[in-house]
Amino acid sequence: MAIVAYYALNPIWETLVAPETWPESPDRVFCDLLPAPDRPQLQQLLTELQPGDRLWLRQLHDLGDRLDALLPVLRHCQQQSVQVQILGLDEPLPLDSAAGLDLLPLWAEVQRSQQRDRLKAGHAKNRLQALPPPGPAPFGYRRGKDRYAIDRAAAALVRDGVAHFLIYGSLRGAARYVTQKHQRAIAITTVRRWLSHPAYRGDLVYGSGAIVADTHPALVSREEAAQIDRILRRNRRLPPKTASAPRCLAGLVQCQTCQAHLVVGSTKPHRSDREYLYLRSPAACQQTPRCSAIAYDTCLQTVIQTICQQLPIAVAALGQPDQHPAKTAIASRQAELQRILSVELPDLEARGILNSETVAIRRLQIQTELVQLRDRQAQLSPVNLSELVQAVAIPQFWQDLSEVEQRFFFREFIREIQLERRSRQDWSLQLQLVFSPPERSHE
Repeated sequence: MAIVAYYALNPIWETLVAPETWPESPDRVFCDLLPAPDRPQLQQLLTELQPGDRLWLRQLHDLGDRLDALLPVLRHCQQQSVQVQILGLDEPLPLDSAAGLDLLPLWAEVQRSQQRDRLKAGHAKNRLQALPPPGPAPFGYRRGKDRYAIDRAAAALVRDGVAHFLIYGSLRGAARYVTQKHQRAIAITTVRRWLSHPAYRGDLVYGSGAIVADTHPALVSREEAAQIDRILRRNRRLPPKTASAPRCLAGLVQCQTCQAHLVVGSTKPHRSDREYLYLRSPAACQQTPRCSAIAYDTCLQTVIQTICQQLPIAVAALGQPDQHPAKTAIASRQAELQRILSVELPDLEARGILNSETVAIRRLQIQTELVQLRDRQAQLSPVNLSELVQAVAIPQFWQDLSEVEQRFFFREFIREIQLERRSRQDWSLQLQLVFSPPERSHE
């Protein structure tokens, strides 16, 4: 007894079925690419079927789009005593009736499946033409004839939320700011969508994951998008709720003794208006007695001195930004894809090797990969990093910054700060920069 599998797919919106999709490992798989009126692979399958074989299908209408085409295939399977099994059904199809009339109740489901496939095929054709996906336009846009257009009133909320986030790096703060300014309740998840969804960057994204770049006006520029991605990525390394903390060391300092991230506390001495800040271990500290607190200002000055010493050395070790391995690999891949897009695909279509639909599908795949490479390239260190470090490495630069600005630069360059205690008053700090491997701080 042989196990065979058959399916028919539309290459515009479907891909080849993975072998592990079938519950039983088939001895052979037959596949027809639609539109194929005569279905040559199905005809080949029918000639090779032997009595007692098992035939696996994704769906019943893979055997035919019409009832008069489907029933002869089922009759042939019945005559050959072939079991027909469909994915998702526990039992084989009932083929006991000589005319196959027991399958007529299933035809309604077949028609519904065909309708869904026609809708998917229509959406796939729209993707190839870079038309917006179905459904309402994203907040801040309205649907135009063939692309999204900016809704000025709603777009003002999006731009205010993005601008606030770029300054302060806080999702909660941006949502609160927009709510207060425009008197409209905005959720944190809504702000996150404004910041990260490709539609706000001028790109279309489809349910299949395909992305087409520069299809409509953007509310978030490419430079802003790269900065947003860096801020969101670095905030994920920090404990919850520290992204909006007012102090620049919040969430960065970790005690090596109790492995807890220190929190910022404050107190005012009796009959004094001066606030005293300190870093202390949280209630989760397992040490007895609890790890002692350290002065916040002393720790901050130590961090500034250390980063001024270590940052130029770490950047110098990277070499010239243009020679950075990641940037070189991305640029090489971009050049290769651009050559395929502008030279090879038109040549293959002109010579008749590829038809227009295949070329359109491949062009969409290449454009999606180019968007991903561009986003990765934008998130890497800026080209003028060496010039930036020359200013950042000056202690006076940090003294002239506000607490919010210090927080921005600390989280741009510092992954973590390890506090090593030798006694209550004797301690030191080890900075783990973003340019260094994460394990180096624990050596």
